Amino acid sequence: MENILSEKSDGLRHIGENTDDEKARRLSTLSGNEKEAYKWLLEGYSERWTTETLGLERTDARLLFHSIYRKLGIGSAREIIHCYIGTG
Repeated sequence: MENILSEKSDGLRHIGENTDDEKARRLSTLSGNEKEAYKWLLEGYSERWTTETLGLERTDARLLFHSIYRKLGIGSAREIIHCYIGTG
């Protein structure tokens, strides 16, 4: 089986080549707030806008985005658009 993950300097495992099945599996691991935030990030809304819309404190927002990025195997909101466009 081909390893689609690569180790980055931050210690997190990131997606390299990604299949639609793997993307769907990763998306299915998101919680309710994570799914909501993911959809807004995918549509191009900023982390700040998403945080304010969800009514989150700064610390909670940081944890939310970190969890989303870790579960999806990416490092930023920009990568959501690059890797997951058309998969939502």
